[in-house]
Amino acid sequence: MKTYSLLLSTLLLLTCLSSRAQNESDGLKILDPRSSNYKTAAHFDKIKMNITPQGVFANVDIEMELSSHNTAFSNLDSLEIEYKFTLPHGSHIHAAWLWMNDIPVEAQLYEKDHAQFIYESLVNRRVDPLIIYKNSNETYEARIFPVNRNEARKVKFSILIPINANDKVIDLPLPLSMFRCDQPSVTPNIEIQIKNNTFWGKPDVWPSAQTVVEQPTETTFVLPSSKTNLNSIYSLLFSNKTASDLMIINPENANAGYYQLMLSPKDTAQGQHFIFAIDYKQNSKLSDAEIYNALKSKLLFELNEKDSFNIVYKKNGQVITASPSWLSATTATVSQTMDNLTLTTANSDNMNYQVILKCIEFNNMNVNKGSILLITNSNSQYNSAQECNTRLNLLQTNMPIVYPINVLHVGTTFEYDFYTQASNTPWYNNDYFLSNLVSMTGGHFNKRLLNEIPYYESSYRSLGDALSIAINNIMPNYTLFDVNYTFAGILSNRYKLPKLPIAKQRRTYIEVGRYFGQGPVTVNKYYNVDTTLHSETYVLNPEIDSNGLTKKMWAGSYLQDLTDANSSGTYSSIIVNNSIEYQVLSEYTAFLALEPDTIVKPVNNHGPLKITEHTGTIGMTISAAPNPFYDVQNLVVDPKDLSPNSQWEL
Repeated sequence: MKTYSLLLSTLLLLTCLSSRAQNESDGLKILDPRSSNYKTAAHFDKIKMNITPQGVFANVDIEMELSSHNTAFSNLDSLEIEYKFTLPHGSHIHAAWLWMNDIPVEAQLYEKDHAQFIYESLVNRRVDPLIIYKNSNETYEARIFPVNRNEARKVKFSILIPINANDKVIDLPLPLSMFRCDQPSVTPNIEIQIKNNTFWGKPDVWPSAQTVVEQPTETTFVLPSSKTNLNSIYSLLFSNKTASDLMIINPENANAGYYQLMLSPKDTAQGQHFIFAIDYKQNSKLSDAEIYNALKSKLLFELNEKDSFNIVYKKNGQVITASPSWLSATTATVSQTMDNLTLTTANSDNMNYQVILKCIEFNNMNVNKGSILLITNSNSQYNSAQECNTRLNLLQTNMPIVYPINVLHVGTTFEYDFYTQASNTPWYNNDYFLSNLVSMTGGHFNKRLLNEIPYYESSYRSLGDALSIAINNIMPNYTLFDVNYTFAGILSNRYKLPKLPIAKQRRTYIEVGRYFGQGPVTVNKYYNVDTTLHSETYVLNPEIDSNGLTKKMWAGSYLQDLTDANSSGTYSSIIVNNSIEYQVLSEYTAFLALEPDTIVKPVNNHGPLKITEHTGTIGMTISAAPNPFYDVQNLVVDPKDLSPNSQWEL
């Protein structure tokens, strides 16, 4: 028997697809890869979301039909779709499908450069592929080829999305912004189906939902894809959850596996007082109604019935309060107050000074002082630092007791306003006034760039994310000292969700990890609220995960932790191996869906690789692909079934 050793030197593609795909905005685009780099907005023909609660995550299946309808490319064949989108922080894509001849073909995970190499090769050959890869912790990109005239391509993504929770409600972030496009008038309504769950309870269906059907096992409805809905709805609330504590395990064997843990701490703090001030100038990107809707959603989640609140806003050139006294933050009162605001006509003038002064005057009339959060997009009311300083001094004079004033500055652009004469420093929008206001009162200044079609910029956040960050700054904190367990075994590789150094007292503690051992778990939790030490104890009997998704929840957190620590490339091969093993997308892998005759078997990380694929008397076919982390791969071929005089061609 003769053995022939073939030494192949691989060509590594170190660029991410093409430069034209890196600097464009989020959204659904269509282009002709044969002739031009020009691209335009593609079309969503159909959108459907299936939501299944899975403990501390939800599994969200998103089906979409995408096409070139109503575009400049409508009459062309062999087009390519480029789709950039953002998912909630901590989400994990763990499966994808592309329909070929009405048959769903499941995508497989490959090393990222390997998958890109295959995809580009197949585009040149006009063969059906789908590729999905992860650009950062929250940003993703998919490409689909081909898209022909008058024809839609159907795809499906399976995504694990982590919940937020507190002692009264579960908040599920939803990526509705991924359905925004440059053709909002033709975006279809979104069909949403939610599996009812005894732990989560039934969802609080949005008022704008249509065709609502509530059944014992599921709730279905249609959400109109209006610009207002897509811009201002960021989550789905479940206010009827039936339990506070939960542990679910995904056994690998009798003594080891994966777990998810959810603990709702007791709210030991007294009720808080909050003033939410809105000085928002109407524009074509986000309306004042969209600001009110987004704020309403956040207040329903963040506030509880012990809290009090008020709203300061503009109406017909005047600054007014929603109530002359504190309002109790019940669900009904929050909803009614915010709904009434959406019926008002906001003044387009910038009135930061007058709005803040009204907040201070309201606080001065009440024994209980409220934390103030100003939400604004205004430019400067004044043309010089001297004018701004005069107004700041007046505000300070009106504050007998200094308390923090916090600012969320949201804008579609940040434009130059004026220079300070002393330092010749440029100031943008109302930054000089707002930053000094925050500085002199000890508040927080959050500045976020908002766009209808967001860009890959570090300053960008969705309105929902920006509001969450700003509201968290005025919520009571507790310093988490320790969470330990009494367990007949050990818990390891623990990841807290989300990863925050300071936990919010009203927020549920959520964790995923691995376990080794058996039996119930006694949880001891120690934390500090306003210098007072508190402790809580929980005894949990774990439930069994019947579908294996707890393992993927842990794997996604593990992969992201390795990625965050991989600046030198030390963990690259570990990330690739574990991403493929657990079938969870990482920044070093890509999902690739191919026609059956184009599937390529991946090469192991360590050679030599023995391939003995005999295809009959005609010859032998060897299918292999390069590993992006090794520039040399040995292929050992054993032609034991061929005669010694056979002719070989490579």
